[in-house]
Amino acid sequence: MYTHFGTKRDIENVMEQIGEQIGNFIQQVGRENPFTQRPQEPVPPQPEYSYTSTNWPQIDVEEDEEGVYMYAELPGMEKSDIHIVIDQNNVLKIRGEKKQVSRQGATRLASERSTGTFARSIALPDQIDPAAVQAEFTNGLLTITIGKKEHASGIRVEIR
Repeated sequence: MYTHFGTKRDIENVMEQIGEQIGNFIQQVGRENPFTQRPQEPVPPQPEYSYTSTNWPQIDVEEDEEGVYMYAELPGMEKSDIHIVIDQNNVLKIRGEKKQVSRQGATRLASERSTGTFARSIALPDQIDPAAVQAEFTNGLLTITIGKKEHASGIRVEIR
């Protein structure tokens, strides 16, 4: 099928829109936009967290001077089905199982809800204090708060 764009300017407008959309996508993944002539703002440095997962549950991670805060959406789960561990390498691991809910003797006509086991691993910064961890589970939202270690003041070394 042939589409007539009209003038050369119409084609340039379409190409500019496509370039901007591709540029927006590239900017979202943290790279410069090679498709537009306008200077791009530098991408801010990314926090020193790394993730391994199948992207479920979805997790947000925030940090301030006092701690690291994580929010995981776990709808339809019980807190007894969720396990949280911080290992010796400062990797936070969230594991659990979302169980299938069904009526005894009923025939399933459709199944769109995800169920089964999951595991997420999040590398945390060195400044966290594993002894200062709190977790709360309310209305399907898991909130994990991890305090940071006090920064030790430097030690003055005398030169002899």
